[in-house]
Amino acid sequence: MNLNMIAKQAGVSVSTVSKAFNGSKEISQSTKERIFEIARENNCFEKYFKNKYDKKVVAVIYPELQGNYYTQIVDELEKMLRGKNVIMVSSITNFDKEREKALVDYYAMYSGVDGIILVEPLNKRYKNISIPLVSFMTSDAKSKKLDS
Repeated sequence: MNLNMIAKQAGVSVSTVSKAFNGSKEISQSTKERIFEIARENNCFEKYFKNKYDKKVVAVIYPELQGNYYTQIVDELEKMLRGKNVIMVSSITNFDKEREKALVDYYAMYSGVDGIILVEPLNKRYKNISIPLVSFMTSDAKSKKLDS
């Protein structure tokens, strides 16, 4: 699929599609979302998205860092990812499921990360995420879309 085809499906010009993939602030967020969704559905998002880094970027979402349990997990994850030339970005949910969902949605749809790791149980509400999503602990172990 080329930029012209994406533009036609989105009902915008080719230059608007190009601006979306280059991170231009000249177009609305809703237009970017529509263009990106069409590209993801047609497996060509990575082809056109101009990633500024040659490294992979993984978002790690965890409930808190006050105790040793999560601190040790996140520390080991960061060491492992750094060893594989991956940049780790992280967010804390404070055990708030709505914040967790907002963070997963943000990272999956807008940030351009290559994958997400949840350091807490995962559930079915993330089955439509188009990038790799992995959980350390899952409440939906039978799901074919979720890894743990």
